[in-house]
Amino acid sequence: MNTQVVPITPDDLKTIHIDRIEPEMCEAVNQLIKKNYKQGSAIVKRNDLLDLYMNIKGITEPAAISAEKTRIFENFLFDIEGLYRSVGWTVYWEAPDRGENFEEYFKFTVKK
Repeated sequence: MNTQVVPITPDDLKTIHIDRIEPEMCEAVNQLIKKNYKQGSAIVKRNDLLDLYMNIKGITEPAAISAEKTRIFENFLFDIEGLYRSVGWTVYWEAPDRGENFEEYFKFTVKK
């Protein structure tokens, strides 16, 4: 069998995790974008997003919240950038570098 393998491209990776994103995560992101939208952009803080997602899912027990957070990060369910870029947003993820101290967040900006 002669199967040709080609290298993966950066474009192939832009949407690699889109099919894993749950409707509840999209609902939480959408609500926070609406709430925080000002002058063409919205900031969605990591903890606000996780809290709202847990609320939408009905997860309230600390152990269940911890387990769900682990599941989210291990399965790339928080990788929403590609999905929102594909529908017209410019999305940046900001996290503190060494020596910086601020809450991680997504910034959604309307593409021009």
